[in-house]
Amino acid sequence: MDEPAKSKFASEDRASKEWRRAQMIENNAIEGVTRDPSLSAMVTEMREAGTSTEAQIARLLQRHSRPDAAE
Repeated sequence: MDEPAKSKFASEDRASKEWRRAQMIENNAIEGVTRDPSLSAMVTEMREAGTSTEAQIARLLQRHSRPDAAE
């Protein structure tokens, strides 16, 4: 694997993270895993608000650990 390709898999820069996210979405689509529009909206809102990665993780875990989270 050439050096630029390696860096996409391990780099912490925004472009590499976005590339990995796009790959994950495509892989999930191939496997038939559907996206949750409300979850996508929540993540977009947090990113646009400048919410830290740690806070995003905490909010996502909180959402998915509540019994009523799917409602």
